[in-house]
Amino acid sequence: MHVLILVFPPVPHSITMHHRVLCIAAVALLVLLACVSVPAVTAASSKRHHTHGGIAGVAPLKPRPPTTPATPKPHQRVRHYQGETLAKPESMLDGLHSERFINEAKLAAALDSHLLQQQPMLKQQVGASAGPGQFEVGAGSADVTGQVAEIGFMGYAVPDQKGGGLQMRLRARAFVIVDANPASQGKRVAYVSVDLCMGFQMVKIAVIEMLQGKFGPDLYTHANVLISGTHTHASPGGLGGTVLVDITTFGFIKENFDAAVKGIFNAIVKAHNSVEPASIKLAVGQCDRCNINRSPSAYLLDPEAERAAYPNNTDHAMTVLRIEGTTTGREIGMINFFAVHGTSLNNTYNLVSGDNKGYAGLKFEELKNGPSVLPGQGAFVAAFGQSNLGDVSPNTRGPRCPDGSPCDFNTSTCGGFTQGCIATGPGVNQVDSQRIIGQMQMEAVRNTLKAYS
Repeated sequence: MHVLILVFPPVPHSITMHHRVLCIAAVALLVLLACVSVPAVTAASSKRHHTHGGIAGVAPLKPRPPTTPATPKPHQRVRHYQGETLAKPESMLDGLHSERFINEAKLAAALDSHLLQQQPMLKQQVGASAGPGQFEVGAGSADVTGQVAEIGFMGYAVPDQKGGGLQMRLRARAFVIVDANPASQGKRVAYVSVDLCMGFQMVKIAVIEMLQGKFGPDLYTHANVLISGTHTHASPGGLGGTVLVDITTFGFIKENFDAAVKGIFNAIVKAHNSVEPASIKLAVGQCDRCNINRSPSAYLLDPEAERAAYPNNTDHAMTVLRIEGTTTGREIGMINFFAVHGTSLNNTYNLVSGDNKGYAGLKFEELKNGPSVLPGQGAFVAAFGQSNLGDVSPNTRGPRCPDGSPCDFNTSTCGGFTQGCIATGPGVNQVDSQRIIGQMQMEAVRNTLKAYS
């Protein structure tokens, strides 16, 4: 028998409620870790009990042969540039081996190749295209804002970053794309770009349940509904449903969860109800000077041959889908994919906002629908979707120390401390930087479409 003893020191009366909750959460995690570790610690005694006739007909487990841990190769210790997370220490990347990532990529490619060889129909479908005019597309937009005051934000994991008002309302922008080829039997996909930090699984589960309650069990499923967050760090939190993502908002917040679920559902329903014959045109352009790599020292650990394959250490490609009605001739909407974090607004900002992509979506829709049309009320829907944003930052001036000197390249520190290393965007302040990065994405879309028109 094993007993876990926790000793609680006296708690001062002056401690805040948030500190109390954090203490409770920390204790809960310690208890969980202790409970998980007990079976490992008591493996010998557990084995003894199981091999003495406790369960008839069950052979005892054979002990695993001892293994010698591999000796890691020495390498340079690298920190991420996390300039936009002002007060949060950066994570240390230790023991990285680029060979491991290359081997994993080769394995994934081999698996994909094997699956396609084993499934000829899948291979045929992947390469198939309905062709111009053989789609039916609908678009819709709905509000997902949730609470805006005295509520923790999702993204920076800073408990003190709480909502103090509203800069812009958050929206879900949905597109339902139906393969109009008669042989496809109406197969479709629903894509949603939502002004939230992430497209959480629990949110998607609830959305699918509502869609299946309205349209039946087969039309919209987990296989054909895609929900993607723009990754703004200025949206209400508490809707992930897991300890890891909800701990800094001090738990699950049903009001924010309901706003996200209902808004995404309503956007998809609007898109479903507005499908019409349409063409989808693909164009690829560039958005230069719109982002930087926030971990350049880590990027330099990639193999030289791999780095030589790319002109920049971030992806500058802007992929645009232009959707037009083939019978009405009207512009239905636009979807673009570009890699940049939603962190033009840093963790001191306390107004709910869609950050640079939310700004770009509102302004592009205003451009197409007219300035007198309220957000979400126009026929044209513009989704500035997220892409491979990994270490891609909008703070294009890079990280600097308080005296204006560059931060240490490998450790992102100023005088040995991370707190003073702060990255900033191209504007005079963070809101101006949000506007500039948003406008640059808008202009990249317009230039791309103009070049292919």
